Amino acid sequence: MNKSVFIFLTLMLVAASQTSLAAKIQASVDRNPVSLGESFQLIFTATETPDDEPDFSPLEQDFDILNQSQSHQTQWINGDFNRTVSWTLVLMAKRTGQLNIPSIAFGKDRSNALRINVVQQAV
Repeated sequence: MNKSVFIFLTLMLVAASQTSLAAKIQASVDRNPVSLGESFQLIFTATETPDDEPDFSPLEQDFDILNQSQSHQTQWINGDFNRTVSWTLVLMAKRTGQLNIPSIAFGKDRSNALRINVVQQAV
């Protein structure tokens, strides 16, 4: 085999393995819409361990972070190994309207962005 072809194939294999190692992080909320003054849960679920700890500071512009927890789950079913890491935040919106939940950085990995509708609390 030609040396340059071997180097090219090796580099392609390394690049492919690096992209497959990126953690996929899915953000979701437990309900939408929510009332002002009512807490809700924001859940981040990763299929692999992310590059670093999350930076939740972008949330503080529109939300108060009341609580946060992290859990790990590992499953071995019929020879398939699955691992998930979850972060659950309890948030309360600071104002009404369509609020953006920005993409959150977990090192080089990022979650998806969301939009939540915050309505005035019924009297």
